[in-house]
Amino acid sequence: MTHKNWLVANALHVGWISLLDGSLDGSLDRPCGALLQRVHAQCDSSNQELVIVHRHLSSTTESLAMDDQLQSMDRIVIASETRLAHPWSIIDQLQRTELTSPWGVVTGHWHAGSRRTGIGPATYWQQPWYRWWEAWYGWFFPDLARPAALVTNQFAPVTTPLDLAMPATRLSPAERSSHLDSLATRGHLLILCACPQAAQGWQLMAEHVRWQSTVRRELSADEAFTYDAVLWDDSLVPCLPQRDEMVQAVAQCQQIHRLASHSKLIVALNLGHLDIWPALSAVGASDFLIKPSPGLPLCDYLHAWSTNACVKPASLNIAAEPK
Repeated sequence: MTHKNWLVANALHVGWISLLDGSLDGSLDRPCGALLQRVHAQCDSSNQELVIVHRHLSSTTESLAMDDQLQSMDRIVIASETRLAHPWSIIDQLQRTELTSPWGVVTGHWHAGSRRTGIGPATYWQQPWYRWWEAWYGWFFPDLARPAALVTNQFAPVTTPLDLAMPATRLSPAERSSHLDSLATRGHLLILCACPQAAQGWQLMAEHVRWQSTVRRELSADEAFTYDAVLWDDSLVPCLPQRDEMVQAVAQCQQIHRLASHSKLIVALNLGHLDIWPALSAVGASDFLIKPSPGLPLCDYLHAWSTNACVKPASLNIAAEPK
């Protein structure tokens, strides 16, 4: 039997590489496993089957057997839950292997940028699991992602999600104008934010995908039904002990959902607040964006919302970082 016999038509085939010792496992109760949940939910929403081929290694120094099945994957993902168990040897092997399938490394909470972790800039595709809209969404689902031309070049990221995997989509000026015109009346976004600079950034990104936007510090009951989506920025929560911050954040989002239950509620959280997402989801939040952010994830979210491609990650099991 050739390696093509097991492939499922119109399915997304993902090779998931993890360690058996638990430090890099791909179970759903670990942060890296949350990425797999989002991919699965997105496939379900798109009526696309997801086929996952697991490869378990005993250590980070073990070589990966690149059999025909693994080389036939649409994507290959290496799970890296902790910095001490980062799979350097496997990464080096894949960099020296001529693969036709895009591959990348998903990290846990520990990787918040090369300067903070000391591992230096990556020469391969590596992102933390929570960078869904600005990274993994476009990497896994390029046909659903926001076209690069929807945002002008001055706001484009240095490295777009697909640059390390495949050529980025480029549109002619006429095609770019057509895309922008088609989004002219897509929706109205309310931005609830206490930081003027952050609010301006969110507003600018919304306008670039042709969403009308309004900035407020609180939602008025009189105008609640005029918004299609609400972005709540955690700058509205004062710098109190973490427990008090969580209580206030949940109370504010619960009130917003009560007044505007018809609207999508997006929460913009600093990385340190990520652990309160399950509580925010329980009171009506639709999705989260992680700060600091150039605002591009909001573009991707609003574009996906406009094309009915959004999937609420409410069922994500986000565990604390392994010790």
